[in-house]
Amino acid sequence: MTGDRRGIKSFGRRRGRIRPNQLKRLERELPGFALPGAASREELLDKLGADPDAARFVLEIGFGGGEFLAGRAARHPGDRFYGVEVYLD
Repeated sequence: MTGDRRGIKSFGRRRGRIRPNQLKRLERELPGFALPGAASREELLDKLGADPDAARFVLEIGFGGGEFLAGRAARHPGDRFYGVEVYLD
């Protein structure tokens, strides 16, 4: 099968392109998702409107479509969940 690549499957990341309208939307909306500055876990949770004594701050890196993170957040409404998807541009 020299030269026949139909049988090869790749699950690696592909380089994508951000269209101009997508870039404008990112520039407009992304700053609204920034975490507030805080000197401690307790201060961060307080700024996020959570009870610092009871809530957890959960950061999931590489959350894909977010289904797992959304389900977990639904089961733990007092905690604060943030998901970050890393991809190549």
